[in-house]
Amino acid sequence: MNHNFICGVIEGFYGLPWSFTDRLDLFERLKKWGLNTYIYGPKDDYKHRSAWRDLYTETEADLFRALIKNAIVNDVIFVYAISPGNDICYSNASDIAALKDKLDQVRSFGCEAFAVFFDDIYCTMSKKDKGNFASFADAHVYIANLIYEHLNRPAVFMFCPTEYCATRAVPSVENSPYLTVIGDKLHPDVKVLWTGPDVISPFISVDSILALQEILKRKPIIWDNIHANDYDHSRIFLGPYQDRPIELAKVLSGVITNPNCEYRMNYVPIRTFSLWCQSQDKDDVQYSAESALTCAVEEWVKEFSVPSQLNIDQENIAVTMKDGIAKKDMTVTTEHLLLLIDIFYLPHKYGRHSIHLINMARWLQVNSNMITSTKETDKATSPSVKMWFQVFNEFNSLCQGILLLYDYLTMCPNQAISRELNSYIINLKKIFHILSLHINSLGTEATKHSSDATDTVDSSDAVVYGGILGEVVKIIKEGSDGDLKSSQQQVTACAIEVSLKNSDANMGADIPTNATVIG
Repeated sequence: MNHNFICGVIEGFYGLPWSFTDRLDLFERLKKWGLNTYIYGPKDDYKHRSAWRDLYTETEADLFRALIKNAIVNDVIFVYAISPGNDICYSNASDIAALKDKLDQVRSFGCEAFAVFFDDIYCTMSKKDKGNFASFADAHVYIANLIYEHLNRPAVFMFCPTEYCATRAVPSVENSPYLTVIGDKLHPDVKVLWTGPDVISPFISVDSILALQEILKRKPIIWDNIHANDYDHSRIFLGPYQDRPIELAKVLSGVITNPNCEYRMNYVPIRTFSLWCQSQDKDDVQYSAESALTCAVEEWVKEFSVPSQLNIDQENIAVTMKDGIAKKDMTVTTEHLLLLIDIFYLPHKYGRHSIHLINMARWLQVNSNMITSTKETDKATSPSVKMWFQVFNEFNSLCQGILLLYDYLTMCPNQAISRELNSYIINLKKIFHILSLHINSLGTEATKHSSDATDTVDSSDAVVYGGILGEVVKIIKEGSDGDLKSSQQQVTACAIEVSLKNSDANMGADIPTNATVIG
């Protein structure tokens, strides 16, 4: 891999920052997987953003020293990012001094790479700033260049603009006064971060980056939010890195991935990203998301069998399991993980099995009259009844497999992984249990579910749950409301039959245009 190509991980999400031990573990993985950079920029570290002027305490300083030292040992560039844009007065001498003092302190910890972020802020300036700067962009360039020079032009210095993706460029990338100023006036050795066409980009094309280069007058670094989940607390994203052509590497200075808030959920996202990066040097081998996923899952599954250090009595957990499930072999397998990944795939893609299950559920619901309109004496020989139950049996088998995931994942020896998965798989079990009850009741006299409150969904659930879980909630609500005629539900038997045809069972598919994605 080109050693000048920046590739690694940014801890740049909103939410609880990773722990010290998480970061140490990450640095070891980055080295092992051939990645070279880590950017420290957690939005909810208040000294990074909301209280950026505050210096770190001696205890905090010791932790940074240890992190930076460990990063160096693992050949990882530790980039410290600061985000002063919420309340800085760009022309205020005391604010400039505070910014310098803060970064000087971090430099004293051993840090040699820095970034200044102006993302996710209001595009306003004080009256004083308006009198000193021609534009918002001029103020940002002034600060970035000033700090870059103050730090003696570090080899790695990054800048995140306020217009950091195409949808935030006003009025467009090509005609943005803000980006034009950045390109014209920002020091040419300062690297600019960019998330692509959107904040969370389904696809990033070479042509879009070439167009951006013309404006920025440099190769950007992609800040990739493909696996970020801080905007939707009902989902994690476990699918492989994809929809970024390998040719992008030739027109970029680097790619940094900003993954799930839950550190241990990022094995597949970061591992497959590393395989994408490594494919730069392999002219005879194209990156395959399918192959990368297989490789990552075969590695990740081993970690589920490694006991964690959490203070949890696993024997007590076992005896609480119902139906003697604890007595069975509860080893998590690659098949379990592939199914979990399929359900929690990517922001703009559903897993193939998930799509197939949703299609079957909609078809069974829409065509329940195949059962109710057939006389009891004719059901045994009715082709339509036979077809309905064939689809039902396949649906039920897949649904039961999803329900069993909860037992396997909660019983795994690595309770650190289980804990991070807990809220997601609890919701998964709840929603699919209700879906199973709902579909089982179709075509019978038991058209109502149990009166138990746990076997119902509230109307607000359709908003709370995104992705596949949101789609499942909609099916249940549509069935209970009798709204079975929406175009989204017109799933034919043919669609059921071919939904997996000519596609790999482990790979995701674009969300159908007639599927409403919530969240």
